[in-house]
Amino acid sequence: MIMEWLKTDYLSIRLAGTFFSERLGYDPTGKSAIDYFPDATADIYKQFLTLVTVQPCVCNITFVSMLKTGASVQSEFQYLPMLSRDRKPIYILSAAIVLESSRGRILDIDAPEYPKIVEVSLLDVGYGMPDLSKNKTLSDIIDAS
Repeated sequence: MIMEWLKTDYLSIRLAGTFFSERLGYDPTGKSAIDYFPDATADIYKQFLTLVTVQPCVCNITFVSMLKTGASVQSEFQYLPMLSRDRKPIYILSAAIVLESSRGRILDIDAPEYPKIVEVSLLDVGYGMPDLSKNKTLSDIIDAS
């Protein structure tokens, strides 16, 4: 998935890929990735993606989604900023891996309920690591992971 960081509240999905389209049952291209989260989770999600763009680093987020059928799916997403020559983030490249599903293969299932963030980690890509000392919410989430 390739997303464009247009403003703090809008992370436009520019290219979703077949995995996401099949998973959701429609092509989410053009929609905001933030719209797929309830307000509390969306706020945390936006804070982590802002970190990735302000202090370029990789952010790994593990989500658990409860499906309408009652099954659960655990997925891991990696977010990597793609910077312009002047180090301004233009796009965020995202890759997803389904770690486990409570009912095996998940190709032909209904769309998930809102995902919950269960684990977060940050990786240095040569620009240093973000200072989380001023953001207790994000540092607590990472420490708990």
